Amino acid sequence: MDCTPQYKTEMLECGRCEHPETRFVLYKNHVEQEVEQIGVAENSRFWSKVQRGITIINWGQDGKNKQPS
Repeated sequence: MDCTPQYKTEMLECGRCEHPETRFVLYKNHVEQEVEQIGVAENSRFWSKVQRGITIINWGQDGKNKQPS
């Protein structure tokens, strides 16, 4: 989750990327009202959502993962 697109590119170029499948999405935390870009790899609980093409992951006030309607 703490990878960046730039770091992924660097690690791919030198053959050291451990998760080349990583995709980047926006993660919105409604409690703190922050949006950040996170990397999601196949071992993440969000991987199935990313595989379906979801690009914004919302974290609701009740602590449950919610998707935009």
